[in-house]
Amino acid sequence: MNNFFTTLIGTALILLTMSTAIMADHGPIIKSTDNEHVEWSSDSSMLFEELVSATFNSESEKLNLKTLINVEFIQLIDAQGNLEFQMPIMSDNIHLSLREFDPGLYQLNLLFSGEDTYQSSELTIK
Repeated sequence: MNNFFTTLIGTALILLTMSTAIMADHGPIIKSTDNEHVEWSSDSSMLFEELVSATFNSESEKLNLKTLINVEFIQLIDAQGNLEFQMPIMSDNIHLSLREFDPGLYQLNLLFSGEDTYQSSELTIK
């Protein structure tokens, strides 16, 4: 009986460790495909669930986002908290030109249709 409980506890610990490792590897972190020019990440579970794809076109300098539901507004806030850009989008296909923005760290906020709070992410323009 003692071996049974030892085996059961050992198995539970192994499964817990494996599930934690899997969650850590596949958590809601989103990065663009071209990290030489831009890096985009978020820990917003809603943003992660609604995002279909995120790519960066280095020729046009555009961040392209495809989502499952429409994005009503997009905001770009610089590292000092200044609102650099805000625009109504009303689309599930976003092409954000980064050509006009200086290199640095920004907060990229998306307001999804039917929601009342922005989903935040970090955008680094290199």
